[in-house]
Amino acid sequence: VLFQELRYPYIQYLREELTMLVESEAIRKVDPYITARCFVGMVMDCALNANIWSELDKQDFSAKNVVCNNVPIFARGLAIQDGADQN
Repeated sequence: VLFQELRYPYIQYLREELTMLVESEAIRKVDPYITARCFVGMVMDCALNANIWSELDKQDFSAKNVVCNNVPIFARGLAIQDGADQN
């Protein structure tokens, strides 16, 4: 139920967006479905477990901090690197 109702709509949206970006060569060649699943999984896991990790490590795992840290890392991984293999 969690997957179908909460995650899947985001995965489908990201899959469509990533497909367009790959086809237009705006990002490197990736499997849009796998990439979307990984991204949504990362975000959902961080959101669902933020309080647990904050209590264990006494750090600020707020949604803002997680997004500001993780999204740029993920996005840079999709960037086409000059002279690098795009596969």
